[in-house]
This record gives sequence, structure tokens and C-alpha cells, in this order.
Amino acid sequence: MQSNNSRNEAGALDIGIRGLQGNGRVPIIIDGSLQSTNTWRGYQGSADRTYIDSDLIDTIEIEKGASMSKFSGGTIGGTVKLKTLSANSIIPKGDQFGVLLKGNIYNNNVRPTVGPDEKSEGSYHPSRNLKSTHFNNGSYTTGVAYRNDKFDFLVAYSVRTQGNFFAGKHGYHKYKNTESPILPGQEVVNTSFESQSTLLKSNIYFNPYSSLELNYRHHEQKAGEVLAAYWYQHDGKMSQWTLGSAKVDTASMNYSYKPESIIVSKNFYQNDNLTSNI
Repeated sequence: MQSNNSRNEAGALDIGIRGLQGNGRVPIIIDGSLQSTNTWRGYQGSADRTYIDSDLIDTIEIEKGASMSKFSGGTIGGTVKLKTLSANSIIPKGDQFGVLLKGNIYNNNVRPTVGPDEKSEGSYHPSRNLKSTHFNNGSYTTGVAYRNDKFDFLVAYSVRTQGNFFAGKHGYHKYKNTESPILPGQEVVNTSFESQSTLLKSNIYFNPYSSLELNYRHHEQKAGEVLAAYWYQHDGKMSQWTLGSAKVDTASMNYSYKPESIIVSKNFYQNDNLTSNI
């Protein structure tokens, strides 16, 4: 399994399994709802994109190859099932209330200045002025949760900001014959990313055998991306395009009935996606 084109996939997941990807070959399911958006990439073909903040992921289940599981119709590569955080993810055992606080801060990146028109977008001067003391970007995630014998709920919020990262400097001599337009220590254009995500989740327990999960997730982002045909450098200039955007709202309801003899599971979900890509 691999994450395809992670440098320039606009902050989205595009998973490949055993060399297969795209066009529904490897669907990604989040909390029982199908979450793949097909994006046409010109000469690069197409990509199935899934948008989610990694700090909101609790568990990942990967199934390789064709199967009889839900959402596997037409699937030949496999399926990826993600479960987001729940009350049990952050509440200590034996307690009823829990709080999640998580943060990161880092350097090695710079926010790009995108030009006002198409001409200036193609005349960007990548920086080589990395200052290791500039910790301008990072992320933080916060959440609260409560549970008792009848129900539980969780509210989580995550923000992430990073600029274009800088290429490494060590070991470049081993690849001196490469035609890469990126020089050692140079800013890698179209790799910046900004996002805000909200997660609301609640479980209602009717009895030991049946439960209802209600889930709402909002994700909004801006991320750099560029077509491969424009991935070159001329007179010290490269293309730094306007950031693409994505806005995803997903609501789902999952009912589960699991006595000793049978298992019944029903899923209802709705996705609203609004993307602006190159």
C-alpha cells in the first residue's frame, strides 16, 4: 500500500494498493460513509481524493484485493476504512469525561506569495533563505468528550498551517545527474497547506445489543498543487499557482444490532463537496 503523489495531491489522500488506484479501485470509507472525490488531472490522468485531518483519525483498517464487504462493488485494489475519534478515544478508562490537547510547531517552510495574475504565477522566485529559528507554522487539535451508560458524545476541532517546505542539502552529490529543477536547500513550490476541521460524534446505547452513531464532519482547506507540465525552472523562476481549495461536509447515521445469533448494520450518509482545483 502507498500514498500516491503525496507531495502534490493538494493535501488529500489518494491510496494505492498493489499498484492499483483511482476510479473507485481503492475506495476510502470514513465512519461508514464513502469519501472519494474523482479529480481530472489532465495529462497526469485522474485521482481519487479524500480529505481529512490526520489528527482526527482513530483507527485504520486496510483490506487488500476484491472482497464482499460494504462499498466493495467494483473494487479490485482493496478498501481503506477509517474511524474518526470517539469518546472512548480520549476518555481514560473508568472516567466519564476527557479532554484532548495536541499541538505542533515547526520550521523548514515558508508561506508563498502568490501573484495576482497568471503571468506572475509563472514567475515565482523560490527562496533559498531558510531561517531555522523561524517557527511560523504548526497545528493544534482540541477536543472534549463525555460518556455514561446511555450515550456519549465528542466535539473536536483541528487547525493546521504549513508553508512550502525546503529541500534537503545532504547527499545531493549522489544524484548529480538528476534533472530535478529543485536545488539543495531550495523552497519546493506548491507544497503549502492550510486547513480547519470540526468533528461532532455521539453514540446512543439502547441496550447491550443495539446502538446508534450520529456523526458530522466539516473540513475546509487550501493547498498548493501544479500540473507536472509546469514543473520546471527557467532563469531561477518556477510556477507557484494559486492555492486550490476544498470544502467537505459529511453527515452519517450508523445503526447496529448485534445479538448473539445475527448482526444487522445500517448506514445512512450524505456528502457535500465543493472543490476548486487546477
